[in-house]
Amino acid sequence: MGSSVRSSRRTGGGGATTEGATTGGATTEWATTTGGATTTGGATTTGGATTEGRPYGMGAPGDHEGGDHGGSPLLICHHCGRGEPLPERCPHCGGARIRPFGLGTQGLAQAVRQRWPEARLLRWDRDTARTAEAHWAILQRFADGQADVLIGTQMIAKGLDLPLVTLVGVISADTVLDLPDFRAAERTFQLLEQVAGRAGRGLLGGRVVVQTYHPDHYAIRAAERHDYAGFVRQELTAREELGYPPAVRIARLLYRHPDPQRAETAARELADRLREALVREGLPVSDLIGPAPAYFMRLRGRYRWQIILRHADPPAFLRRVELPPGWRVDVDALEVL
Repeated sequence: MGSSVRSSRRTGGGGATTEGATTGGATTEWATTTGGATTTGGATTTGGATTEGRPYGMGAPGDHEGGDHGGSPLLICHHCGRGEPLPERCPHCGGARIRPFGLGTQGLAQAVRQRWPEARLLRWDRDTARTAEAHWAILQRFADGQADVLIGTQMIAKGLDLPLVTLVGVISADTVLDLPDFRAAERTFQLLEQVAGRAGRGLLGGRVVVQTYHPDHYAIRAAERHDYAGFVRQELTAREELGYPPAVRIARLLYRHPDPQRAETAARELADRLREALVREGLPVSDLIGPAPAYFMRLRGRYRWQIILRHADPPAFLRRVELPPGWRVDVDALEVL
């Protein structure tokens, strides 16, 4: 299905590897592909690696992860649960060239069953594990060898010690890179390093297969080499050049309102006042990013507009500007979506 872009082999000599994984003399091979790589045989597959960056997923009525349950497909918000029919045409331009992107965990499970019908399969997502007991039951079944393949969202990439896992696959691992978030590369590197730590934790060794549309991005290449120091150097250089933390402090100002026009007007009015305050202090107006709709523009019935302020001391600056009611201020924000 996919053309191999590159691969590398990691050999552990009993020392610690990524995310605390110890190979004990085993080997872990890493491969990146640009096609649809899937996994089998003692494998874990993160089919929901893009859920953090997707406001919507596909599903059928009563289904929150996509697939065919006998009903018409729905778009279901991952944040508030709202569902609406999957449009046949673009709601903005009316074009008919529109289709879903990505499989979701259920779609990936169906693809694995079709390719390897004999494989024993488990899904681990919000549909199959709604309680803490259900999470532990799925993990215990897989750890006990009652399944060959475990498919799930990002949760299965973090902290699991499964020595018998020899193959890990990540589908659309780099979707986060396209998000309007200054930490996008960092989040991608973290995810891939965590995923790599799930394979090769025992004497059998392991392999990691990553599907990516950006095989030459420095976050992907650094994760392939497990080069934490190299990634940090390049990422810090980029942050300093672009004026993002930790080189510069930021504050995120968020306004929410049920009326989209009210939300936009409030954001534009405050942005004008903040620009005037920057000019009075002899600071460039480019230290203000926005106003603009938040990436998740509407949540729980409220429209969201935001402003990002870059400043050496955001709290002190904002105290000199009277903020109207309704604004939320997050200093040194880690979340800007």
